[in-house]
Amino acid sequence: VAAPQDIQQASELPASVPAAATLPAEWLAAITLPEDDFDQDEDIREIFIEEAGEVLETIAAYYPKWSGNFADGDSLKEMRRGFHTLKGSGRMVGARVVGELAWSVENMLNRVMDHSIEPGEVMVRLIGDVQDMVPGLVADYAAGRAATQDPRQLMVVAQRLTAGQPVDWPLAPAEDAPEQPEAPALAAPEAVPGPGTGDEAMTAEPEAA
Repeated sequence: VAAPQDIQQASELPASVPAAATLPAEWLAAITLPEDDFDQDEDIREIFIEEAGEVLETIAAYYPKWSGNFADGDSLKEMRRGFHTLKGSGRMVGARVVGELAWSVENMLNRVMDHSIEPGEVMVRLIGDVQDMVPGLVADYAAGRAATQDPRQLMVVAQRLTAGQPVDWPLAPAEDAPEQPEAPALAAPEAVPGPGTGDEAMTAEPEAA
């Protein structure tokens, strides 16, 4: 999992979007990534960039506790709160790619919290990969450039897990993710619940577009 200080280092990554080729193309094509908006006041942008690092620190602190013990509801709640904050503040300042990626994870964790779905190894790896990607996306926003990473694959996995649908995701084993028993397969619900459930926002956020 990337450390928050990697936000600055990530700004030096080459400006190329890696192909997301391990999931069906039609799943990826169903997601249209928004473009970041860089017209916000510079002070507001800087506040978001600093806050994002702090939020990632919080998520990183609770992630191993929860991934090692799915019954740890307090750690789950704090992780969900962190992604909620990234979503709200990201959307507010125009860091839309970060906001939508964070929303996909928040929505998934909402379903875990209300026991609509059960966590498992794929979910643990997904959250770890999201933590690795966000610093680079924040660095792109800070530099005023389009996203140099493609988060659609992660968003698709989050959406399918949220809907209780199976995902055959060929990932390399996560070094820091402890083994967990596989959760039983769940039938897909008729519709994925909409945004805006759970704790109150830590940061004020606008209505979703």
